[in-house]
Amino acid sequence: MNLVHDLKTNKKDYVISNQLLRSGTSIGANVYEAQCAASRKDFNNKLTIALKEANETHYWLKLINESQYLLKLNIKKTYQQNTQQNSII
Repeated sequence: MNLVHDLKTNKKDYVISNQLLRSGTSIGANVYEAQCAASRKDFNNKLTIALKEANETHYWLKLINESQYLLKLNIKKTYQQNTQQNSII
């Protein structure tokens, strides 16, 4: 969320920052929903959605990094955290 705030504060692309915020926050929401799943199938579906959202977040972070909206040092930690989330899910 800090990265999205930085993008908006620096008046960078709002479309990309909003997509990053939506996909990034959706990961946690779907993992949280999976914990209260009604069945094994429901649990797996929620985690599959979380993984898809994590992959989308990874895409937006890569796009931001490659377009050099922010210094690469600013995004490196966020990019690494997303990679770790993907491997956990």
